[in-house]
Amino acid sequence: MAFLRESGPDLEQAFDAIETLERGERVDPDTLHLGLRALFNTPAQSYLAEMIRFDPAATLHELGESDDALPVLIVHDGRDIQIADADARPLADVRPDAQLVVIADMNHVLKRVAYDNRDANVATYSNPHLPIMPDVVDAMAEFVTKTHLPC
Repeated sequence: MAFLRESGPDLEQAFDAIETLERGERVDPDTLHLGLRALFNTPAQSYLAEMIRFDPAATLHELGESDDALPVLIVHDGRDIQIADADARPLADVRPDAQLVVIADMNHVLKRVAYDNRDANVATYSNPHLPIMPDVVDAMAEFVTKTHLPC
């Protein structure tokens, strides 16, 4: 939820809601600023609480220590307004054997965003006519064809 740190309707209220979920409690969305109700709606709270507890770097590290560890491709996007670069890099750090691909002009939903404009970036989320960045398709295809998976 890095995007909340930079902007949002009521940051203090958002962080209070996150802290409530971290304690294992639920938030009454009707008490929140109108702009936060969709994010913290009742059905989404279980998912959010699980994601708050989930540590992808620790999980990736644990999976890498097994004898049957699978190869890992980490794709990060240079225009992501949800996952900061500082949050993506530790994944590669815990798995030195992982392949990290950073696609500079791609956003969180794998679409091209050529410049830093939050409104333009967000607009891509709901535009089904925009294609997925060819770079991410190429990176995935190359990873799959060059990776030798155990049978």
